[in-house]
Amino acid sequence: MRRRYLRGASVLAIVVAGWVVSSHASAEDAVPPNTFRRVVAVVEDAPATGAVQVNGTLILAVAEDKPAATADDKDKKDADKKDAKGIDGGWALEVKTDDGQTLTASMKLAKDGDKLAGTYTGMDGKEVKAEELSLKDNDLAFTVKLDFQGTELVAKFKLKQDGDKLAGKVDYDLGGQTGTLDVVGKRGGEVAKAAKPEGTWDIEVVTDDGQTLKSTLKLAKDGDKFKGKYAGMDGKEVDATDLTVKDGEMAFTVKLDFQGTELVSKFKLKQDGDKLKGKVDYDLGGQTGTLDVAAKRAGGGGDVKLAGTWAMEVKTDDGQSLKSTVKFSKDGEKIAGTFTGADGKEAKVEDSKLTGDELAFKISLDFDGTPLVAKFKGKLAGDGYTGKVDYDLGGQTGNLPFEAKRSGD
Repeated sequence: MRRRYLRGASVLAIVVAGWVVSSHASAEDAVPPNTFRRVVAVVEDAPATGAVQVNGTLILAVAEDKPAATADDKDKKDADKKDAKGIDGGWALEVKTDDGQTLTASMKLAKDGDKLAGTYTGMDGKEVKAEELSLKDNDLAFTVKLDFQGTELVAKFKLKQDGDKLAGKVDYDLGGQTGTLDVVGKRGGEVAKAAKPEGTWDIEVVTDDGQTLKSTLKLAKDGDKFKGKYAGMDGKEVDATDLTVKDGEMAFTVKLDFQGTELVSKFKLKQDGDKLKGKVDYDLGGQTGTLDVAAKRAGGGGDVKLAGTWAMEVKTDDGQSLKSTVKFSKDGEKIAGTFTGADGKEAKVEDSKLTGDELAFKISLDFDGTPLVAKFKGKLAGDGYTGKVDYDLGGQTGNLPFEAKRSGD
């Protein structure tokens, strides 16, 4: 009698009639219905390990040894597992331009059931919705529409995911000017956040005789516009006028008093993440020139880690220490929080604003039957927060120093 033998399963059942039933159970188990398929290989005198009858049909069960797993098999399995990592989360993107520049952006992707949604943030910090978003077999495609110096930029991305990396192309159309650029990305979309111009910048200007003049620039965003304060080496603050910030380029003018002579300085800087670089044209009472400028974001750069619980202490004029806690949460640019005093009473954090490493917020609560409004303003550095609090206790006003330390997430 010819025995029919089908390779490819741990236990194979062969039906004499020429159709095969495949099951991972033993040959004695019932064969599930509707599992018949054609025999794809026939071997003479295959070693039968047993025979049973199913509905009157003779079945020969044949066991086949599996090859032992090798190190290469394990490496491939681990690689497949890594490659199968989801697309959800933040992605930092870099686009290489034809003139050698690197444009940074970030992408946030989230899956809702079978649907994929995403937002794209360019170097100007503006967030737009990713359109025509699709993901199939690790191929990611989406379109974004941006405003580039008053001209619409349509960028169509086609990227391939490989674990924690992305690579591919972007086809762009800038007011009729078209082209294709290379794109690379990696998991972790904090690049665009770090590239935002808001915050405090430490500036250094190198003079012709080798001196280094240090100053600071504080930038804040008010709606769609920016405003800035500039402080020279004497610590005096002046407004940064003619201020423009667009597509990673920054320009502003400051007017200072330099030993009784007006100094007009016009800065033109290019932002690269947490650094600025460029030139300043100066006019010191008719004496003009141009100097190199370099700057870096104060406090080490990047987003300040604010979310969590902070233990706070306010020192009064009579030496008392008022202790409290404040718990912050952050959702994008929105900051929420709850303040808890020493008596356990809670108050909502209001008017919260984080600019660079400077945090300001307000609380309103009842203090022994008297309304208290306290406005906190200070600087964050790692797990520390120090500054001043302006208070109004039923008409009695003043300000006191405070310090806080992170006590938990």
